[in-house]
Amino acid sequence: MATVTGWGHLTFNGTQSEVLHEVTVPTKTYKECLTETAYATTDWAADYLNENMVCAGEAAGGKDACEKMNTDSGGPLVTPGSSGSMEQIGMVSWGYRCAEPNYPRVYTRVGNMS
Repeated sequence: MATVTGWGHLTFNGTQSEVLHEVTVPTKTYKECLTETAYATTDWAADYLNENMVCAGEAAGGKDACEKMNTDSGGPLVTPGSSGSMEQIGMVSWGYRCAEPNYPRVYTRVGNMS
């Protein structure tokens, strides 16, 4: 499980939030994302998902970052670290609409960046 925060839209066609929101969502590796989600049925996802990414979102939808109009893009995805503090594992990158069932958000895996 990981937590994402942002000021973005609360729905795909909604308005931008005036307060900071956070939501906790389960994570998947990029390989799990390619094989266990609706991205597996697309003809383009394999061109965009790679080992430098992690996916996060509820299979049923309803909880997600939303980078429509770049409002959540670049926001942090964090998990509890070994010392008890939060550790950033990802940055909001892209996804299909916002909080759609079986389309988790895709995050840049910050541990793979240097």
